[in-house]
Amino acid sequence: MARANVQDTVRVGDDGLAGRGVALARFGSIALYGSLALVFLWFGAMKFTDYEAAGIAGFVMNSPIVGWWHLLLGIKGTSLMLGVFEVLTGLLLASRAFSPALSAAGALMTVGSARNGAWAAQVANLLENSPKARCWLRCSMSPNV
Repeated sequence: MARANVQDTVRVGDDGLAGRGVALARFGSIALYGSLALVFLWFGAMKFTDYEAAGIAGFVMNSPIVGWWHLLLGIKGTSLMLGVFEVLTGLLLASRAFSPALSAAGALMTVGSARNGAWAAQVANLLENSPKARCWLRCSMSPNV
């Protein structure tokens, strides 16, 4: 039986560990962009439902940044506008494979989405409608516990 050479088992270079690291970094980058695009598409599509429009109404009306949208467009119109913004952001993020410049514009739009409080409205809506989350919040914020 031939004895394996160390150079045969551990390759260095493009095919070895360095190449695997590059491939893993590339996969991680694609997975992050893809998952972020999916979340924006999902949350944006939810804004087209009456349930979600009612869920974000309080946040929109009391927002210092987008509060004027409520006066101009109403709750449903504001929800539709946020939905279009978030779906467009998701599509631009997903375009990374075709156009990195468009994807960079989508990345900038994620900052705008975080600033207008849309993500906070989603989290608050989730917490408000989940009995377990309400119990956790009540118990964790109570000074007696």
